[in-house]
Amino acid sequence: MQHVPFRELRMVRLTENGTEIRWLPSSFSVQVPHVAALDTVVASSGGLLTYERAAQTLSVGGKLEETAYRNLLTCYGNHADRAVITGVLRELRDKSLLYMPDEELHALETFARRIRGEIFFARRWFIVEGQAEYLLVHGLGRGLGYDLDEHGVSVIDAKNNGNPDTFASLARALGIPWLAVVDGDAAGLGYVRAIAGRGFDAALVADRCKTLPAGTLEQQLLADRLEPDLRVILLAIGQADADTLDRQALERCLSKHKTRYAAELASRISIEAALAQRMPQAFRDAITRLRGLT
Repeated sequence: MQHVPFRELRMVRLTENGTEIRWLPSSFSVQVPHVAALDTVVASSGGLLTYERAAQTLSVGGKLEETAYRNLLTCYGNHADRAVITGVLRELRDKSLLYMPDEELHALETFARRIRGEIFFARRWFIVEGQAEYLLVHGLGRGLGYDLDEHGVSVIDAKNNGNPDTFASLARALGIPWLAVVDGDAAGLGYVRAIAGRGFDAALVADRCKTLPAGTLEQQLLADRLEPDLRVILLAIGQADADTLDRQALERCLSKHKTRYAAELASRISIEAALAQRMPQAFRDAITRLRGLT
């Protein structure tokens, strides 16, 4: 799995409707009758659209943008089977939303090798920003009695392996349920906007994407009154002045030692249920939601 090109993968799973196969096609096709106006739309598409007259097959090699979609609808405005063809073209547009560009897949193949095998066998994905969040949510899952590994949940620290919107789009294409929790700062809000810009329904984005209301991870932990615990952890990892740092200096220190304090905090919350219950609400809610996410 580590070395197979993404487009060569086939995911086979048993669903309520029977066996389902998912993959990442490079194009999408439907059958529609030929009309003269179609030739002009295809010719002006810059290679995005192709049409095989013998098979009456219209193909799109990427995402069918709204302008091209409207132009196709116009071609059949006076056709006797307009209603049926409109439904077929709508299906083509909707299927093309699952398209993953070659450059994005190449980036994932370059940067995400260490998690590729795992994520394709997962039942659900939990998308977070970085390595600190990756460590924390694994510890939090154990502390809340829902070990993420045991229940087939892959935690994806997207910032280190691509972008959250890429993984959200990949999950959609492969039919994998997903949730995302990101910072509430400018960067985190930008990630949510990027996901929304990939053609996801606004209601779905609001449901699946949550942000930390206090801002960054460190700001949220401090806002949740974990300051005494964090000072103890910093002392434990060798920060001798952790007891005397003012609030701003403490926040900077935490950011500087992000993965070190997160690893220690994750270890503690995995065995201290009371401490796990004090962790940021967005993470706790997400883990609860993951239990039955479809």
